[in-house]
Amino acid sequence: MNIIITSATALESKLLVQRTAEINRNISVTYHTSGVGILQSAFSLAKLLFEQTPDLLIQCGIAGTFDTQAAIGKVVLAESDCLGSLGVEENGEWKDIFDNGFADADAFPFTLKKLPNPWLEQYNITNIPTVKALTVDEITTREDRIMHLKNKYNASIESMEGAPFHYVCLQRKIPFLQIRGISNQVGVRDKSQWRIQQTLENMTNIIIDYLNKINT
Repeated sequence: MNIIITSATALESKLLVQRTAEINRNISVTYHTSGVGILQSAFSLAKLLFEQTPDLLIQCGIAGTFDTQAAIGKVVLAESDCLGSLGVEENGEWKDIFDNGFADADAFPFTLKKLPNPWLEQYNITNIPTVKALTVDEITTREDRIMHLKNKYNASIESMEGAPFHYVCLQRKIPFLQIRGISNQVGVRDKSQWRIQQTLENMTNIIIDYLNKINT
C-alpha cells in the first residue's frame, strides 16, 4: 500500500519522519510538505496528485479548536471541511461565496457548502474521533469573528490548509484523511499557552498506530 503523508510545515511531520522505522514494512510511506495557507497547499497538493496516485493521502498537522471543552492535545479526524474566509463582510455580517450566489453550495465537490470525506467508513479503522473543520486564511483572533464562524459553520476546529486538501483529493478521487492535533483554543494569541510539542507527540502516536493497523 502506498501512503503519502502531507503537512503544511516540516515541523508537523518531523516526529513521524524520525519514527519511520516503527511503521509496518508492508506499506510504503513517503512525506510531502505543502507550505502554509490555502494557495500554497492547493497548488502543491494538486501538483503532487497529478504526478503520483497514492492509495491513501494523509494530511497531518495542528489545529485550533472552537470548542472550549475540548482537551488540548486531543487528536481528531475531519469528517468535513469548508471555506471560512472567502467572501465579503458587510454591515458586520459575514457572507461567503455561496451566500452571495457566486458558487453553488451543492456543486461537486461541495455538499451544503462543505467538503465531506466519503472514505471515512472505509479508512478510519482505528476510530479516531471525527469533527467538522473550517479553513481560513488567517488565525482567527477577534471574539465576534470567532463566535460568528463557530455558529455559521458549526465547526470544531480551524486550520489554514484543510479545505484545499479535501478539495484536491475529492477532485482527483484519491482516498484521504485529515488528522489534526488540537494545540490551542481559537483566539488565544499567547503561544506560550499553545501545546504544540505535546500535541505533535500525541498525533504522531495516533498516526503510527494507524499505519501499523491499516494493512494487518
